[in-house]
Amino acid sequence: MEDEYGVVIRMDREQYPVVVSYLKQAFGKPKFGPSVSEDGHAGGGGYRLTPKGGAIYFNHDTNFTDVAIILPMSQKKWNTEVLPKLIKAVSDSK
Repeated sequence: MEDEYGVVIRMDREQYPVVVSYLKQAFGKPKFGPSVSEDGHAGGGGYRLTPKGGAIYFNHDTNFTDVAIILPMSQKKWNTEVLPKLIKAVSDSK
């Protein structure tokens, strides 16, 4: 999936360890995460790409592994446009 904010790559859940390993090799230790909840879902992890924004976020649930590549943007745009859509998309996928 791609839009004006970036791209999301969705894979089978089993790909999560490979994704985490690849991202660690490419970018080092994540800026945050990943964490694992009691029910086995990864809380996700991520990397900030530039001081002005841009990020890679990864997580998995019972069905999928997702990697989101988010383009640089203002904090206001993130808070008012992108984050609400991201929260809704994650909620709808459960």
